Amino acid sequence: MKILIARSDREEFEEYQVEVKSGETTVMDILDDIYENLDHTLAYYKHSTCNQGICGRCAVKLNGRTVLACMEKVDSSQDTITIEPKNGKVVRDLVTE
Repeated sequence: MKILIARSDREEFEEYQVEVKSGETTVMDILDDIYENLDHTLAYYKHSTCNQGICGRCAVKLNGRTVLACMEKVDSSQDTITIEPKNGKVVRDLVTE
C-alpha cells in the first residue's frame, strides 16, 4: 500500500510502500514499520505504556479524519492512505503540542 505522510521539514508528503494486512494492521504498525525499516527520521508519538487508546497522544489524521494510531485498523482495499498531524502546533512531522 502507498502511504503518504506529511513531513514538516519538507512541506510536502513523503511516499512509502508498506505491506498492510486488512483488519490487522493499525496506523501505529505502519508508522513503526516505516521508522524501523525505511526512515529513522520520521517523528511520531510512539508509546508502549498505553497502546490501548486511553492517553490519546498518538492521534493523527488518517485521510482527513482524526484517529488514534494505536487503535485504528487500516483497510487494505485502499491503494493509498494519507497520514497527517492532528490539529495543533506541529513540532515535527506527526508530533504536535
